[in-house]
Amino acid sequence: MAEPVPKILEDERLTDFIDERMGDAERARFEALLEGDPELEAEVRGLEGVVSALRRIPVAPAPDDFLTAVKSRIRRRTRGRVFGMKAARYRFPYEAVINGVLLGLLMAMYVIAMPTASDIPLPVSAEMVRRASDASAVGAAVLRGYGDVAVESAAPDRGEVVYRVEVAADRVADLENEVGLYPYLEVLEVKAAEDAGRRVVIVRARNDSRR
Repeated sequence: MAEPVPKILEDERLTDFIDERMGDAERARFEALLEGDPELEAEVRGLEGVVSALRRIPVAPAPDDFLTAVKSRIRRRTRGRVFGMKAARYRFPYEAVINGVLLGLLMAMYVIAMPTASDIPLPVSAEMVRRASDASAVGAAVLRGYGDVAVESAAPDRGEVVYRVEVAADRVADLENEVGLYPYLEVLEVKAAEDAGRRVVIVRARNDSRR
């Protein structure tokens, strides 16, 4: 029976294997090691499924009204405190910071959504998925920091992924408020977790702002 992969090497070698960054000889050795480690093999197959599902999701540019929609939602959520008509010394720093962040997000979305010369979407790597899924959302940065995140389902034909995140009960409102700032995210359900002090939140991410 082959020796199990040392824990310290599992993550790095696992993602190299799925992203096809191994040479033929190293890949053959790793496949032999997988045969002797059912737990690691199950992890590899699961991660391959997530990567495959995400790669099938069509890439779409940000909608033309993205910035307007986000600013409008911020106005509603803050009751006009951020973009309201107040003294310049109070208003300007907040508008400057928020506009800068929004502009950065908008530019990042267009860069990420930009097609290649062959019109093939930018690849999703296992490294990206692993780093995101350790303690944050897969492909939905807004969920980062709230709890353990998993992909509940993926619908490539509709350009959407449904995420499941378990959060502390007293942070559910914060998560809902933050999700509400993004027109392409929506909280579908909040339900009880096994731990009475936690909740399971189901969030849908779509490539456009249609609900």
